[in-house]
Amino acid sequence: MKSYGFKNICNVDVYDYINLKENPMYLKIDKKVKNFHYGISLRDFTTEEHVKVNSIQEIEYELRKNSFVYENKYTDRILKYIQSQLHP
Repeated sequence: MKSYGFKNICNVDVYDYINLKENPMYLKIDKKVKNFHYGISLRDFTTEEHVKVNSIQEIEYELRKNSFVYENKYTDRILKYIQSQLHP
C-alpha cells in the first residue's frame, strides 16, 4: 500500500495512506465527549468544532495542544485509532 508520508509519534509510526494533502481530514480532541474514541474524533467531514488537518504533522501539532493524549495510558490506542482512520 502506498504511503504519502509518516510520522513517529510516541514510538508509534503513523502512516498517511489517504494523501491528506488532497483528502484532508477533520480532527476534534475533547476528552469529555464520551462517544469519541479516547477523546479523539477524526473524520472526512467537518462540524464547526473540528480542525482541518492536511498532514500527519498537523495531527501531531493538534495532539500536542492536549497534554492528556500523552499522559494517558491509552496513548498507543489513540494513535492506532488515528492510523485506522488514515486507511482508504
